[in-house]
Amino acid sequence: MGDNTCVRVVDDGLATTEPLVSDQLVTLMNKDWADSALGPRSTWNNTLRVAVDILHHSSFPGAMYWGSDMIFLYNTAYLPVLGPNKHPYCLGAPAHRVWPELWSEIKGMLQNVFDTGESVYVADALLVTQRHGYVEESYFYYTCSPIFLEDDRTVAGIWNTVIESTDRVLSERRLKTLSALGACATNATSLAESAALATDVFKGHKDVPFALVYMRDSTGVLSNSASIVSSTFDDNVLPKCLDHVPRTITDIDSATDIADWPIASVFRTSHEREITLPENEIPGASRAIAYPISLHSNKFQVQAVVVMGINKQREFNTTYRDWFHLLLSQITTAFTTIEAKEDERKRAQMLAQLDEAKTVFFSNVSHEFRTPLTLMMAPLEDALLDMELPQEHREKLSMMYRNGQRLMKLVNTLLEFSRIEAGRHVAAFAATDLSAFTKELASSFESTAKQMGLTLTLDCESWPSRELAEKEAVYVDADMWEKIVLNLVSNAIKFTWEGGVTVSTRRTKEGAQMTVTDTGVGINREQQTKLFERFYRVEGNRGRSQEGTGIGLALVKELVKLHGGTITCTSVEGAGSAFTILLPYGCEHLDPAQVKDESTVESRAEKEKRLSAISDARAQYSSESALWINKNRSESSGTVEFASSDHHGTTQHNSSEPVPDNSPPSEMSLRHKRKVLKQKLNLLLADDNADMRQYVKSLLDPFFNVTAVVNGAEALQEAQRTIPDVVLSDVMMPVMDGFQLLRALRSNLRTVGIPIVLLSARAGLESSVEGLEAGADDYLVKPFSARELIAKVRGTAHLSTLRRKIAEKERLQAIYKQLVMSVTDQIRAGLFSGQHHE
Repeated sequence: MGDNTCVRVVDDGLATTEPLVSDQLVTLMNKDWADSALGPRSTWNNTLRVAVDILHHSSFPGAMYWGSDMIFLYNTAYLPVLGPNKHPYCLGAPAHRVWPELWSEIKGMLQNVFDTGESVYVADALLVTQRHGYVEESYFYYTCSPIFLEDDRTVAGIWNTVIESTDRVLSERRLKTLSALGACATNATSLAESAALATDVFKGHKDVPFALVYMRDSTGVLSNSASIVSSTFDDNVLPKCLDHVPRTITDIDSATDIADWPIASVFRTSHEREITLPENEIPGASRAIAYPISLHSNKFQVQAVVVMGINKQREFNTTYRDWFHLLLSQITTAFTTIEAKEDERKRAQMLAQLDEAKTVFFSNVSHEFRTPLTLMMAPLEDALLDMELPQEHREKLSMMYRNGQRLMKLVNTLLEFSRIEAGRHVAAFAATDLSAFTKELASSFESTAKQMGLTLTLDCESWPSRELAEKEAVYVDADMWEKIVLNLVSNAIKFTWEGGVTVSTRRTKEGAQMTVTDTGVGINREQQTKLFERFYRVEGNRGRSQEGTGIGLALVKELVKLHGGTITCTSVEGAGSAFTILLPYGCEHLDPAQVKDESTVESRAEKEKRLSAISDARAQYSSESALWINKNRSESSGTVEFASSDHHGTTQHNSSEPVPDNSPPSEMSLRHKRKVLKQKLNLLLADDNADMRQYVKSLLDPFFNVTAVVNGAEALQEAQRTIPDVVLSDVMMPVMDGFQLLRALRSNLRTVGIPIVLLSARAGLESSVEGLEAGADDYLVKPFSARELIAKVRGTAHLSTLRRKIAEKERLQAIYKQLVMSVTDQIRAGLFSGQHHE
């Protein structure tokens, strides 16, 4: 049974260990009882004989204590409980000799059973035994029941049934420790704190009598020192037996290990080491193991060494060692989690700093832009007021003014966004008739929508009574709400080609609701989650323009948040979208300092300033949307419709005429060259911006027959139909962009040879190389000069013409050569025939 050794009992103690031969196992039935305290079996009373027979044949661990001397009897199934060092010499011995290590604990209990005749039941009792040659922590379920004599019913002995629960108790205890270690990882904020929480778990733990953690002073690769950062000892004060142990290792690479304390070696070699401790100096431990821990950031360097004491009352077997490895894994996981959190914190801090720098940059740039823009637009506005201004000049100045307004809108948006992100935005919330104000703002687009063939429905529900309006008052900042409405309606029109746009306001239990619904192209599900992110633009959607910065909806979201509201989007690709804003009633959710008192009277100057700002914003949005009116029309004639704005911000629609002969002086040196051309070449122009399209067309009209279209798809159809001499295309366009057009033309045998020049606002060598590698003949970056554009396009067309002429010349030469060879062959054949006849 197990370890085949035994210890002979001598007097009151255990003496020498002797081997036990299993096939000569001494049992209750084959033991010679003659020399024992019980005497020969023949002298036993009937109660004892019956009890011993039952005990012997029982397959359950059992024992008996008989008589006043408590003679100890047990069956074969009891041997694992007894241990290999006490059998067979404990069979028939008095109990105080069998259990000298337990006698002080169990004597009173056994005597009480003899005296009272009452049974005893104990669960998971801790009994410190000496079953395997050392003091051992053991746990048992056991019962002690009286055995009565048949004659007088007195207690003659005790029946002892035992189940050992040591393995289960240890497993539960160790599993609980693993769970506690796992929980501490979520609470720590630094490696040192995580180490302290881990060692706190071990305080008072029998399986880890003590623990301490050495950790490098930093996680950097240059760190070469380590210190004790936590331990199970109070205030990290080590016991006297460890006085010689260094608290800090100053130079790990060259440090010499102190006897029986090889921590520096563990740091250097990454190998665990066992440590022998002085006997009886640290309670519960005489040995320990030092384990290395490496982190993901530097797997080749040991970041920490964990020293864990071994319970000297338990065998350090495979199960115990595996549990230590699980503890080490949990500690490593905790450290790795902290490291990941720290890395994430540093990344977040870096991104926050970068974001702050970007916000400051946008704010500064926006401010810097406003000054030159003002100096540009104010003289333009004054010039447009001149009623005697020639129509040709008015058209060009109007185009400049419109695009100045677009740039001013972009600058204002960037400035607004930077103010919000920096927390410097000052609001003035006031109770507002939301329905009437929203309807007024959205109506700015009625003319634009009508000219685009769209319906603009304004379904703005007013509050039914003044009392209800006061009870459910909606507080908004007029300037902010204007930007919100104009942005959403402008976007809806931009991406709607058929049907219309509906703007509605409703009262709900949660608050006032405003919804902008369109029947446009819609947004796919994957992109809907990113709609309100800064600088995010929905790719691939067919809009009236590809221009935009991707901050419009992000700004709307921030402005809605400042109102304490929410904005959501529901969209079905190909069917349309709906943007819904919900604003809470009242002003309790707003900063009181930013809420205007109803009794406050707005000064005339303040009112004029506010109305002027609103008027400017409406003019900017209306002017931009007016540019989209001609997006769905091809411009094959010499006239192009475009939108212009007068000084009041209202939109007018005029028809331009072909560029007259009295062109700007800067073009005179080029214009005379047109006379030497016997026939103008055909040029196909594709650009979705109406002003840019008209401007480029006016520059190239003297030299080419220009056909202008609004996107790549129309350009492809026109090129396949007419085969132009040269194609000039913008890169960013709806439906089909410039690169897609380029690939389509190059893949068709009829159009593969057409020279193509790309226009793009994407500057940089990479963009130019990308365009040329895609197959373009030339690449022009905006902004460009008129002379550069004309020179490049004419040069490309001229080279293409030369290539065609050379190719035609080579073709004719080949035909001529073939004809000469054919005639020569015929002449030779005739001469040969004549000679033959002679």
